[in-house]
Amino acid sequence: DDDDDDDAASFLEQIWQVLNWRLLLSALILFLGTGAFGWVETILSLHLQKELKFQQKYIGMIFAVINVTYSSCGPFIGHLADKVGYKPILSTGLTLTGLTFTVIGFSGALAHGMNQWSHGSLCVLNARRYVEVVMLALFGTCQTLCMIPTLPAMKESVPGKLDKHTINTVVMVFNQFQQGGLMFSPPLAGALAPAIGFETTMLIYGVICVGVGLMCGTMFGVYGAIPRSKDEGVISLLNPAENMSAPLLVGKRREKDDDHSENDFMIGSLSGSLRSPCTTTGINFFEEKRKNNIYG
Repeated sequence: DDDDDDDAASFLEQIWQVLNWRLLLSALILFLGTGAFGWVETILSLHLQKELKFQQKYIGMIFAVINVTYSSCGPFIGHLADKVGYKPILSTGLTLTGLTFTVIGFSGALAHGMNQWSHGSLCVLNARRYVEVVMLALFGTCQTLCMIPTLPAMKESVPGKLDKHTINTVVMVFNQFQQGGLMFSPPLAGALAPAIGFETTMLIYGVICVGVGLMCGTMFGVYGAIPRSKDEGVISLLNPAENMSAPLLVGKRREKDDDHSENDFMIGSLSGSLRSPCTTTGINFFEEKRKNNIYG
C-alpha cells in the first residue's frame, strides 16, 4: 500500500511539475478546438436535413468538405507555425473557429439580407445554404490552426531541458485535454440544440471560442509565447559557450549555486508576474521576486 501511495504521489508530482499558465492556455485551446468538432458534428446532420432540406448524399459531402479542408491545409499550417510560432497560430485558429460558428449563428439573418440585396433572385434557403457550407469549409481550415501546433506549443511551454519523462507527461496532458474536448461537447450540444435552436447553439460556442482565443493571444503577446531569456530559465548565462549550441526552444535549468539554498529554486513567490520560472516544479504562476533574488 505504501508503494502504491508513493507511485501515486510521484505521478501527481510529475504532472504538477509541467503545469504552468502557458501550457494550460495551450491545453484550453486544444480542449475547445476538439470540442468544436464534437459540437458541430452532433447537431449538424439533423440541421442540414430538416432545416436546410439537403438530401443525404449532399450531407455526406458537406461533412467530407470539413475533413478535406482540414487535411489539405495541415502541412502548410505546420510549416507556418514553425516559422511564426506555435502559440500565435493556436490563438488565431481558435478565434477564427469561433468566428465561423458565430457567422453560422447569424446565417438566417444574413440569408434574409442577401435575399433583399438580390431583390429576391436568391431565395433565403439557398442563401443560408451558401453561407453555412462556406463557413463549414472555413471551419475545417481554421481547425488546423488550433489543433496541429498544439503539442509542440505545450512542449515549449515547459521551461528547462525536457527529458523523456517530462515529454511523456506533456503528451499525457495533451491526450487528456484532447479527449476531454471530444467528450464534453456532444452531449451538451445535443441537449442545447433542441431547446434553443441550431443557430443559437452555434453562436454560444462561437462567442466562447472568440473570447478565449483573444484572451490567449493577448496573454501570449504581453508575457511571451515561450519562457524568455535567463529570467524564465530558457538560456542560462553562466556558460555562454554552451549556450551557443543549445536549442532555442529548449531551456536549460541553471544549476544551484552554493550561495543559494534549495528553497530558492523550488519555491515560488506570490508577488510576481505571470511568467514561467527557472525550474519545472509546481504550478508556476508567480515567481518574479524569487528570480530577482537568484539573479540579482
